[in-house]
Amino acid sequence: MTMRAMSTRSPRSAHASILLVAALVAFLGFAVGPAAHPAPASASTATYMEGLIVQWVNTARAQRGVPALRVGTILTDLAGDRAATIARNNSLAHPSCLSCVFRSYGVSFL
Repeated sequence: MTMRAMSTRSPRSAHASILLVAALVAFLGFAVGPAAHPAPASASTATYMEGLIVQWVNTARAQRGVPALRVGTILTDLAGDRAATIARNNSLAHPSCLSCVFRSYGVSFL
């Protein structure tokens, strides 16, 4: 006695269909989920993250024998303005004269 398959679809075709459905579900999950509409960072989160970034930068500077950055209003104003510019332009790019931007805020170089 010979058994016949109920469907004429190959196992490869079934796997492709499953992968297509999984990809569609993942895409929809990212399009409408929290990753697509993140909550704004709170001030305490931003302050914490700023502290971490300065710590990482200063660790790298210390490894190279360069003095640590000192956080002050000039540095935080410059960083906030650059972040706003990047967000407004929807582009992560430096200006053609980054040192000119630093000097306009009164940042001096050693």
